[in-house]
Amino acid sequence: MLTPTTKDFVVTVFLLIAVYRVHKFWEALKHVNFLPGMRPLFTPLIPISVLLPTTRWNPGIGWHWKWRKTAYFNRTHEVISVIPLLLGRSVVYISSLSVMKQVFGQEQKIGLNKPRYLSAAFMLWGDNLIASDNQLWKRHRKIVSPAISNRTYELVVNETLATCKELQEAEGWNDQQELSVKDIHNITRKLALVIIARCGFNFPTKWTDIDSEEVTAGRALQTVSATLILRLAAPRWMYKLPIKLLRRMDIIYPWLANYMDRAIAERQEIVNNTESDQLDCDLFTCLVSSLDKDGKIGLTKKEVIGNTFAFLFAGHETTGSTIAALFAFLSIHQGEQDKVLSEIGHILSGGRDFVYEDFPRFKHLLACIYETLRIFPAGFIVVRETTEDIFIQVTRPKEQTICIKKGTCIAGDMVAVHHDPYVFHDPESWIPSRWKEVYPVLEGGETLKEYEERVIVQDSTGLSAISLGIGPVSVKLVRRNVDV
Repeated sequence: MLTPTTKDFVVTVFLLIAVYRVHKFWEALKHVNFLPGMRPLFTPLIPISVLLPTTRWNPGIGWHWKWRKTAYFNRTHEVISVIPLLLGRSVVYISSLSVMKQVFGQEQKIGLNKPRYLSAAFMLWGDNLIASDNQLWKRHRKIVSPAISNRTYELVVNETLATCKELQEAEGWNDQQELSVKDIHNITRKLALVIIARCGFNFPTKWTDIDSEEVTAGRALQTVSATLILRLAAPRWMYKLPIKLLRRMDIIYPWLANYMDRAIAERQEIVNNTESDQLDCDLFTCLVSSLDKDGKIGLTKKEVIGNTFAFLFAGHETTGSTIAALFAFLSIHQGEQDKVLSEIGHILSGGRDFVYEDFPRFKHLLACIYETLRIFPAGFIVVRETTEDIFIQVTRPKEQTICIKKGTCIAGDMVAVHHDPYVFHDPESWIPSRWKEVYPVLEGGETLKEYEERVIVQDSTGLSAISLGIGPVSVKLVRRNVDV
């Protein structure tokens, strides 16, 4: 039983905590200039919020999708604030493409930083292009950019065709007239991982390696990509528990680190003994070539490994998921499926394989890919932190100028941007024909700037190359009435 003195102490502590939280809440409101929005218990970006289900008091990681029709005060506001009552920092969310362009379109100029605590999964193996910003980002980009070229996309197409043939043989599809694929996402994720590993890093990854019980490069890459968050969250003592997955992780991660050390040493020897104009221009070679350079433009070994895993894991997950969604939409919309089949049959007449030069001719398939990316954006949120006061112009709920103060966390809501009813008619429907206007841009030899101004899609060119590469496979899939 609590004594009066103890009760007074407990009450005093609770009152002090309450006063402190009220003060912090008031300061947060002033910092965002009393911008209206949500007032949950936790900021959606912190682990406890992510782990808990999406509710009124905890938006969590799923509110962007779950509340996409009614968020932002039923889409009447372009910008809102989220200020937690208990834990986390306040965040300003943006739902409009025009405001996104004002902020993220001049990221370097106004000095936006990527919050390091949100890039922990990408930083597990080392610093990299995806997690870095400002001068460090420029250094990584300068080294990586030569590997992203038409030559790379040609390689993607060729390797996609080769991998699809491996897939059909390994899964026993060649002799079947009708298929039932229960988990198309698993197939497309494996497909993307194998292709990116081969084309970006020249790793000898086979389709059958991914599900092998033996420790192979393909199996290790698959395990690491599926357990990154668990690796970050699990303390070392948990690996001593009789949990099969953790025990396997404790074997796979060191094995893959040693594999990467050997791969870097082998590639470095090739680089040192080969004329620069004779070298392959894949991403891994570009990274390893930078190891021996002096000055500020070179990379450390840890940065080489960090970039390798960042591109492997960030690329294959989003690509595989989008291709799976594309198959699902085509299976639902039979009319669009027939148009895709007709287009593939017309362009690849005589049963020939797809080549990179065919890319702009697949007008309807490209439109289907863009529309799938709109419905399910590759990245659902873009988060930055301001290093100075910035001013943005909004039109909803009224035309006004809003000041976002230095030190504010800004989040671009990609789901809201891609489902904006003020930009896209009937945004909840999958309508590939809405992308007709991008065809002349693609075929006219111009850049995709006009398309990027219309809607932000990350790495759609690489995804399209892979998606178009599986064209012949998709013909067989839909003709065999695949159930996805």
